[in-house]
Amino acid sequence: MFKTPERQAEIEYIRKKQTQRIAKQQVIFISLFVLFMAGLIYYIVYKQYYLEFPGYVHANVQKIRAAGDLIVFDMNKSIGDIVIPGDTVFSYMYLDYLIEQENVNKEVDVLINYRKTILEYEEVSSQIKIKKDKIAELQKDIAKETHNIQLGISTNIYKLDLERQLREVQIDLQMQERVLGLLGKQLKDVNVALEKSGIEDPDIQMQHLTHLRKKDFNRDVLRFYVSSDSAIVTKMSAAKKSRVFRSEDIVYMQPLDVHLSNIYITAYVPFEDVKYCTYGTPAELVVSNEICLEAYVAVQGAESVELPPNLQSNFSREIIVNQTIFRLKEGQYIPFWCLSEGTPVKVRIRKTDVKKKSDVINIHT
Repeated sequence: MFKTPERQAEIEYIRKKQTQRIAKQQVIFISLFVLFMAGLIYYIVYKQYYLEFPGYVHANVQKIRAAGDLIVFDMNKSIGDIVIPGDTVFSYMYLDYLIEQENVNKEVDVLINYRKTILEYEEVSSQIKIKKDKIAELQKDIAKETHNIQLGISTNIYKLDLERQLREVQIDLQMQERVLGLLGKQLKDVNVALEKSGIEDPDIQMQHLTHLRKKDFNRDVLRFYVSSDSAIVTKMSAAKKSRVFRSEDIVYMQPLDVHLSNIYITAYVPFEDVKYCTYGTPAELVVSNEICLEAYVAVQGAESVELPPNLQSNFSREIIVNQTIFRLKEGQYIPFWCLSEGTPVKVRIRKTDVKKKSDVINIHT
């Protein structure tokens, strides 16, 4: 069949375009393949020379607790505020003094009895909550110790002591629950008396707090918590004009001094990798994939723990891991925010830097 020059040129153009498109596709495919292979090789080489473990920052947080039942008047600081020595963090008054100063001419006995019963009931309820938390903590420790005994890295002595503590707390809890039951019946009786008295107030047990003013009291009965060290406020458990029971937390503060904070990092290390975490082995501490700090192994194989649920994987059955402690090397510039209590981090160790047994310092001698 005869083809005109125009038709021949069109066919050549189409073939040229197809060849260019195929060549372009081949270049893209080869580029992607090269990138994939480079990434795979990098991953294999990286895993050959480096180990990474998840972990968390721990620090000594100063917990300011109530020495007795009290009322917090003013909170002078907020979360994130810097506190220097001499700063007043909050002011307060002991609740016993306030109850003793109740004006019986303005408020009838039934109201005073109601308030006192409420205070006793809530205090016992608070103690019961503390004991239940303690029981859960002891049960968790006993389970962990049982696992350690099965692995042969612990004896039965500590477990027996934990079981003894558990029995004592359970007995105390039963006694407190009986007391709470009696106070509950007493509270019902007081409620009936309060209804018969004709006094109506939906939040009557708290009304005296909202009207309190410091100028209404002698300054001698007002107390002030003054900071003795430089710190940052990390948590506030009490608000202005709030009631706080004995031993309850009011404010958490973390010292700005690294030594006072006693900062250390706990990393979750699989048992097969513990051999790479010998004492003194240098490591890198990566925070938020932005900041890299120098650290070293302080305690190899501190204890066996359960891997936190958020770090567990559906592709791995490893739940019990070894906990290794790392500390920061001195002489580094460290942003405070990256070393606050509970900050998640990534610990990286280069296998070629692992200290050999002969290089390890025996910290027990």
